Amino acid sequence: MSLQRKILRGSTLNLLDHAARVGSMLVVTPLMVTQLGLEGYGVWLVLTAAVSFLTLLDGGITLSGTRYLARALGRGDAAEAERVTGTLHWLYRRIGLACLAATALLALAVPWLVRDPVWQQAGRLVLLALGGSMALRFFLRIHLVVLKSHLRYDRIVAASLVKILVQTGLILWLLTRGHGLVVLALAQILSDLIDQGLVVAFSRRTQPAARARACRNLLPELLRFSGLAFLNTTGQQLRSRIDPFVLSAFVGVASVPIYNTGLRLATLFADVFNAVMGGTLLAGFSQIEGRGGMTSLRDKFLLSLRVSVPLALFGAAGLTTIGPAFLVRWLGPEFSESGQILRVLIPPYTLWLMQFPAGSLFLSLNRHHLITRLTFVAGLFNALLSALLASQIGLHGVVWATFIDMTLFYGIAVPLLLCRVLDLSLVAYLRALLRPVLKVGLILAAGAWLAAPWLQPKYASLAVAGLIQGTVFAVTTWFLLLNGEERRALRQRLQRRP
Repeated sequence: MSLQRKILRGSTLNLLDHAARVGSMLVVTPLMVTQLGLEGYGVWLVLTAAVSFLTLLDGGITLSGTRYLARALGRGDAAEAERVTGTLHWLYRRIGLACLAATALLALAVPWLVRDPVWQQAGRLVLLALGGSMALRFFLRIHLVVLKSHLRYDRIVAASLVKILVQTGLILWLLTRGHGLVVLALAQILSDLIDQGLVVAFSRRTQPAARARACRNLLPELLRFSGLAFLNTTGQQLRSRIDPFVLSAFVGVASVPIYNTGLRLATLFADVFNAVMGGTLLAGFSQIEGRGGMTSLRDKFLLSLRVSVPLALFGAAGLTTIGPAFLVRWLGPEFSESGQILRVLIPPYTLWLMQFPAGSLFLSLNRHHLITRLTFVAGLFNALLSALLASQIGLHGVVWATFIDMTLFYGIAVPLLLCRVLDLSLVAYLRALLRPVLKVGLILAAGAWLAAPWLQPKYASLAVAGLIQGTVFAVTTWFLLLNGEERRALRQRLQRRP
């Protein structure tokens, strides 16, 4: 199978895996809210957010290791591949031990994470269980790197789908029988064990295990490459994962599900965007950059905005109109405030996704250090501003902190950096960015107006509203966004399909 087909297959399978996760979330979340209550579900969200910070111990090693192992495999250098594998083994063993130590510290910090003594004993057991599971994943992480380096995303997704099915089934069965947080954590551990067992088995079939020793000369290079990835991940974690702790401290743990639910729809849309466009854009921009064509790269980047801007606007229109009513139907009237939160967060998320190709562009030019440092600073700014505003105005202070941070970052910093990297005037860039907005925005607003009578908290009515908006977007794309040549090419491709 060619490299291009492997990349395309990987993108498709990632989208399938994401769809399965969304489906599981849609089924499991209402039952968790009903059985655990707002406070119990909020405690679960705070604890899982705390455990998610343990992923920072990876330090970007997985990204770096995948790059170096894939490069060795591409060169056919078996000795180099063994050196990389041995070095990663050495690193992951130590990261796993560090994860166990950090888990013990988190368990001691439970009184600060969960203020209500009623939940503290269960919270401590949940942290120990989930942290131990995270440590196990670090100890076995080399097998995931092997599969990624061989572009065997089919096997990664197969293991993930089995995990999702097992985890969803176990959680539904346990919740309906009245079990609480600790048993849910054990169900997650069991599904993780199945997932990791499959990954190990698939890895050994893909690349037989080798007993290579760590190469100390390779360590500085691996760590240098991974440093920027670590900085970027830390900034993103501070932006998106610190909020449950802020809310728990200043507002109360019962406010966490209200905020998290509104945020989740926005992040799900961003995840779909990444699954559809991320890998394809990076590969394409990298090939163009490799040929040394900066002018061509600039033109292709501006052309990519013709895709990202309309898709971002369509998603924003759908979430803004349908999202609040869907949340009420999905989780109940007590989550109506989540719809308000969603509407506040949609504009900055749209601003980000309109410029989504920028991330792939910076990576392809090896200029991602610019955006990485800014992401880290923005994450710190978001965390501090969230704490300040939450202490003054409560739940919506965290929402507006995220709004301000993302608007400044994607409205000012990213456009200026892009113009600097591409040697492009700000006026020319804004013209390319806003032209599709003017073409599509008003028509999508008209579509939202047509769908308004169907915006009732009923799945059938919401489906009709979505169909109306989807039809308006499809017609707009065909007649206003595609030129005559593009329409002919698309028509010919559709006619060739059996």
